[in-house]
Amino acid sequence: MPFIPLGPEPHAGRRAGATAALIAVMGFALLSCTVLPGPDEAEVSGKIREVITISNAHPQWKVRASLQKLLAGQFSAAAPWGRADVEASDEAGAGRERFDRLQADLMSDLEELPLMKYGFVPARRSWFTFVTGPLVHAGFWHLLVNAVALWWAGAGVETRFGARAMLLLFGAGALFGELAYLFADPYSPVPLVGASGGAAALFAGFAILAPSVRFRFLSALPFGARFGVPVIALALLWAVFQIALQQVSGATSLSASTHLGGFAAGLVLGALLLWRHRRKESREDLSNATSRIPIWVYPPPFVEPSRTLFLVGENGRSEPTNDAKKPSETYLDSSPVNR
Repeated sequence: MPFIPLGPEPHAGRRAGATAALIAVMGFALLSCTVLPGPDEAEVSGKIREVITISNAHPQWKVRASLQKLLAGQFSAAAPWGRADVEASDEAGAGRERFDRLQADLMSDLEELPLMKYGFVPARRSWFTFVTGPLVHAGFWHLLVNAVALWWAGAGVETRFGARAMLLLFGAGALFGELAYLFADPYSPVPLVGASGGAAALFAGFAILAPSVRFRFLSALPFGARFGVPVIALALLWAVFQIALQQVSGATSLSASTHLGGFAAGLVLGALLLWRHRRKESREDLSNATSRIPIWVYPPPFVEPSRTLFLVGENGRSEPTNDAKKPSETYLDSSPVNR
């Protein structure tokens, strides 16, 4: 049955300002990558076609392993020129030396692309790209999908538990997603870009922090009918799908490893945040129950008797007051006594 996801149930709490700002930063990063100077796309596309043409005509001339991964991985699929699939032509008569030089020039041009500079590349292991990798995206549709997922899960966490919890979950998911990608293929030249690891952590953390919240869907048949699925059930189904995708594909360098790494980080951090939240609530309940306890004080015999009432304030200090004793309240008499 076809259906359209509408997101989690709304919550009348805090505003999701931090989530909106994070999405805006990602949009600015995508715009910056499109205007930054780089190699000519037409020239790079021509070199790719030439390398593949010569390789098809001379199978004994092997293409560099790093170049093969770049042309056959996600980076090539997201590039503006797409995959280059051409048949052998007259250019196949080029010599081996020219072929090697062409590969070196092509690798140099690819490394100058913004996604290669700011994406997380395991073979390079730059600490700078640990931060920039989750913020840059391969294109508009890549950003749109991650932004929608980030808004659903991030806004759900922020409006219920605050911006700090949302940012902690996103940062932990992005970091452990990159570490999972690094562990899956430590020498991969293919850059990892996108906020999918952070979004997966927010999804998992949201399921732990608010498991009873229902994710709404709009059914197309019959049109207009709505139904909801608990977030915890949806998160488990998503995790099972990612595990199956990684097993069936047989490639550990796929984005599934990043998603699962971020999801695991979200589960652990979400459990810690839930424990902290419940502990804070129990302390607030105890503080409210004992915020104003009337206490009568017996003055020494040599002090003039006075009905001084001390109230324990919210800050834990005793606050004296000279209010008269009400008929409905019974306090101990503060008249002097001999002890």
